Amino acid sequence: MFKRSKVSTAVLTAVVGVVGVTSNTVFAQDQRVEITGSRIKRVDAEGANPVLVLSRQEIERTGAATINEVLQSIPGAGAGLDDRFTNGFAPGGGSLNLRGLGLNSTLVLINGRRLATYPFAQQVGTAQGFQDLNSIPLSAVDRIEVLKDGASAIYGADAVAGVVNIILRSDYKGFEVSVGYGVSQEGDGKSPNASLTWGMGDLGTDRFNVLVGVNVAKRDPVRSADRLWGGTEDLRPRGGSDRRSSFGTPGTITDLVTGDKLYDVGGICGPTTQRGGSSIRGGFCRYDRAQLGQVLGESEKTGIYSKVNFALTNSMTAFAEVLLTKNKFIGAGWPAGTTDDIGLGTGIIPAGAPNNPFPNDSEIRYRFTDVGNRGDDGANKSKRLLAGIKGELAGWDYEAAFNVNRVNIDTLATNNALNTHLLCLMDPANAARYVAGLASTTTGQTLAQIFAATPQYIPYIRGELAGCGAAFSQFGYYNFVNPSANAPGVAAYLAHDSLRQGRSTLDGFDARASRNLMPMGGGSLAMAIGFETRREKVSDIPDVQLQTGDTLAISAAQAFGSGRVSAAYVELNAPFSKQFEANFALRHDRYSGNGKFSSTVPKIGLRYQPTKQFLLRATASQAFRAPSLFETSPAQQTSFAFGIQDPVNCPVFDDTVPDCVLDVRRVQQGNPALKAEKSNVFTGGFVWEVAEPVTVTVDAWRVKRKDEIGSFDDQTLVNAFASNPAVVVRNAAGQIVQINQVPVQLNNTSTWGVDVEFALRSNLGEAGRLASKVNVSYVGSYVFTTLGDDGVTLVPSQFNGTYGQPRVRASWDNTLTKGPWEFSLGGYMIGKYDGLGTTTKVGVTEIWNAGLAYTGVKNLRIRAGINNLFDKAPRFNDESNGSQAGYNVQLSDVMGRFYTVSLNYKF
Repeated sequence: MFKRSKVSTAVLTAVVGVVGVTSNTVFAQDQRVEITGSRIKRVDAEGANPVLVLSRQEIERTGAATINEVLQSIPGAGAGLDDRFTNGFAPGGGSLNLRGLGLNSTLVLINGRRLATYPFAQQVGTAQGFQDLNSIPLSAVDRIEVLKDGASAIYGADAVAGVVNIILRSDYKGFEVSVGYGVSQEGDGKSPNASLTWGMGDLGTDRFNVLVGVNVAKRDPVRSADRLWGGTEDLRPRGGSDRRSSFGTPGTITDLVTGDKLYDVGGICGPTTQRGGSSIRGGFCRYDRAQLGQVLGESEKTGIYSKVNFALTNSMTAFAEVLLTKNKFIGAGWPAGTTDDIGLGTGIIPAGAPNNPFPNDSEIRYRFTDVGNRGDDGANKSKRLLAGIKGELAGWDYEAAFNVNRVNIDTLATNNALNTHLLCLMDPANAARYVAGLASTTTGQTLAQIFAATPQYIPYIRGELAGCGAAFSQFGYYNFVNPSANAPGVAAYLAHDSLRQGRSTLDGFDARASRNLMPMGGGSLAMAIGFETRREKVSDIPDVQLQTGDTLAISAAQAFGSGRVSAAYVELNAPFSKQFEANFALRHDRYSGNGKFSSTVPKIGLRYQPTKQFLLRATASQAFRAPSLFETSPAQQTSFAFGIQDPVNCPVFDDTVPDCVLDVRRVQQGNPALKAEKSNVFTGGFVWEVAEPVTVTVDAWRVKRKDEIGSFDDQTLVNAFASNPAVVVRNAAGQIVQINQVPVQLNNTSTWGVDVEFALRSNLGEAGRLASKVNVSYVGSYVFTTLGDDGVTLVPSQFNGTYGQPRVRASWDNTLTKGPWEFSLGGYMIGKYDGLGTTTKVGVTEIWNAGLAYTGVKNLRIRAGINNLFDKAPRFNDESNGSQAGYNVQLSDVMGRFYTVSLNYKF
């Protein structure tokens, strides 16, 4: 058994780091416990692995509403996914992106075991899967442990960037009620919440204990228009660009021969500021999507958590866990616009049509305000059941468990407009030609040519177009110039609510055991062995309208697949002396289902403590990440590539030439030929108790990853395959209408940096007790190597300090306690980075949070807090994703000053 050293006690106290919470709260003095990063239980909390621990009290002081919100502000976080991301492919989901190495390279665990993959992948170059942090109720959390180096040899091949281990509450006795409320300074974003926790039984005396917790939380939406810095896409007054959409209302009609435009008949386009724009989009009736967008969507979360332990014998305990959650999410958007997503020609009004004011074929850019504002309305229901046994046998500590995980998501994309129905009302003749198998006079293509890559969609499209005659007889031509003159019922005919269903399962079994083998110079040689197997299935199935691209101007994702993973591992901890110990781990993973992959990866950790006040440590490990079910799925995802220059029709860039600034449909599909990514991860550092109340921790890290799964840059793809019809799809006129993407393995990433933690605990006498902790993460380099624009040469690029990759991130937590009063002042900082568009640099973001708690009434704790104390607005950046304009969504505080109050009473 290891003896706890002075420095490890100091570090443990600082890391758990809260006034009123001693090391005994988490780890009893002589109790061996399992620390994230190792399967061997130990007394000494500070091992070779760098671990960030956030206690329940620290989490409370952040004022965060979700686990995801807590973790997005830690220094090691990259550009993650959370509720601020209102316009993505994975609505309702959220996850962490440690070191900026990808959502799919950070492993999330609950009590040391895996979660099911979220059924909706987020498109970040490729479809990245992740475990959903939003499915874990914050009130059920005891602490969060973040392992900041690779842990593939312990937890699995995909733990490349690190591990987030959510430790839920257990062994609670009593009954407590918590209620809270939050509201922004602007009066929106109202966030009531409540939780009940009940527990009874002592495992030692009663032979059982049981814990049940229930929580509910709600948040009202926050509209972009209700923030001065977020209410418009016209960023010119702030030194940026006019990023409003050129698809407006009543729309812009352009003669494709003469270039003449009609966009403000009767002056109903709107104020003069809505007209015109840059040379690329000049002379259009513009549409300000941010006026209808949201900086935060509406959500409602409900969760039930229960844990039961029952002593079968003095040396064997049965246990079970249940976690049930339901997360509802509602997002608001803007009306659909006309685009030619599936190549039918609905972006063109044919010559001679009554709704074409020009004698030639004309392009129409229009927004269907009569159909209504689009949005997402969905619910994520998750279920996690676990049962197992643990105990001691013949000197071994053992544990084995079965776990069942289910995630079901149903979401409606409301008020879409159908492409096929629009064609019926603007070009019925060409609709009839498609049905007859003939080429359109507008596009020059048949349905078979348009859907050459997806012929299974042709029967649906032909069926919809077959009803054109009846629809045209009822409604006639759609009037783009004066929409109010359209026949009654037109909007309902165009409208469609699209259902998207996500399903994910994980069924697994794991068993592990550990024991001391023999005495050594500094303690006992300890070993852990383990085995686990799991079967995973995932499906993301949108309705046929979304699958075919029949929904105007909306992206769609789909995926399906299943696989089995089996693994075995061994770990040894060897204390050669009281000062020096080494940890060795080896794991073998075998994947099947979406391809066959296997690998054996090692890890070594060294810990040297020459004095009681100083500790040196280092780790080296290998990792491999097998392609995910999303990356190998034969299903297709559709999205859009913007601003593409066609090297054939625009060899020299001219922003007044349409072929130089194309917006085209992008179709992505999995690649079954992918192989696994491989990585090497290194860390090294020290822990130094400078003085009795002061501890400094420094850990350097380096990650080198090769055969990285990614995608071609859109422009690179077009340049390299401009004449390949399987990749760059052109219409009869030779114009690009679609590009086809598959994941490839041409990328490498090499990054290194340093994490520093300063911790202080001091008794200030009559002034009280002070606890302070500051964490800083500095990225020294982030080099990403991929193909250059020529599609041949591998080009390394320094991403460090560029958009979304700040060099420095920091967080701090200061707490002063005097009697029943506790005052806290914390926050986080994101360093400057390169901006987009006209923005040279995005400045430093610094957010301060303050809180005051009182425990002077027996069993009652009252706390009031202010997040974003100084009401710092997001730093300006010349960008827009439609609903959010003028700032980087993932690296900004979008709520503004936010007030919270909470009460906790223990019966």
